[in-house]
Amino acid sequence: MAGELVKLERATMALAEAKTLEEVKHIIDIAEAARVYSRAAKLGLDAYNHAAEVKARAERKAGEFLAKLERGIPGLKPELLDTVSNNRPSEYKSVLDEMNVGYRAAARWQQVNVMPEEVFEEHIAAMKGEKPISTGTILKELKNEKRKQRIEEQISDIENGNIDLPKGKYEVIVVDPPWPYSSTYDSEGFRGTTDYPEMQIAELLEMRLPASDDCVLFLWTTHKFIWTAKELLDNWEFTYRNVLTWNKQKMGIGKLFRLQCEFCLVGIKGKPVFNNNGAHRDILEESRREHSRKPDIFYSMVDQLCVGRKLDIFGREKRNDNWDIWGKERWDNLKMT
Repeated sequence: MAGELVKLERATMALAEAKTLEEVKHIIDIAEAARVYSRAAKLGLDAYNHAAEVKARAERKAGEFLAKLERGIPGLKPELLDTVSNNRPSEYKSVLDEMNVGYRAAARWQQVNVMPEEVFEEHIAAMKGEKPISTGTILKELKNEKRKQRIEEQISDIENGNIDLPKGKYEVIVVDPPWPYSSTYDSEGFRGTTDYPEMQIAELLEMRLPASDDCVLFLWTTHKFIWTAKELLDNWEFTYRNVLTWNKQKMGIGKLFRLQCEFCLVGIKGKPVFNNNGAHRDILEESRREHSRKPDIFYSMVDQLCVGRKLDIFGREKRNDNWDIWGKERWDNLKMT
């Protein structure tokens, strides 16, 4: 098996001269075999990372070749790119099938390829002698770094007053608070936390909603903060009316139970106007998507049921012209009269 290391040295020199995707894929396979041998033979982290680094550089170069292939129908997910016109397989799919490369691996190689060279080299250098090198780990660390930078930018905007507050009063308000989970973010591991600045309970209690005298409030919460949500609702002078349950249809994280439901408390102030046809239920059935994004079916229900100006506080995206949004990935206290 020591011959794997000899092949690796030859592959290392061949990588710079590789002119085709097939040549690069061959180098990836050689480097992978050397990486596996180094681990099995317990040759140490340096030997392991020597092979892993060659593999990572080869995957980066493979991503360059893959990006140039014809993909077929634009806008479809890679696994759906089965055919183009005249039922002819797309070049991208044909090449991946021929080389026995999965779509996820191919996507990872292309993501590493578009990474600035200096960033790639910084990550490689930082991992040497410290931990195993892989393109997956590089992308994971980069994602976490971008998250940290994004949060710092948001906090800076808040501290510098670069936040436009909503104007006027609203008859319908949705609030999805950035609850203080205080967990360590891991883009590939534990994701039961936020990718945006959190607020402490005391800060949330200081908020003053721009609610009209006749207003309905939809307050999103989770198992951990469901009693705190009721405290917020009382603090904002709304009367509890109902709770909506969102079945995300996919098993989530959890220590005692694997959780797949989220809750929305409904509060009433004054006499808001409803367009109620009796068809709306207290259970929402829709698969979860990216973190914190609420189901489309919820907003459709609110549009049909509620009358008046609508505000989405801490919303992830602007819905339509019926809605104003405040705090899209920018959190701050609302201190309004």
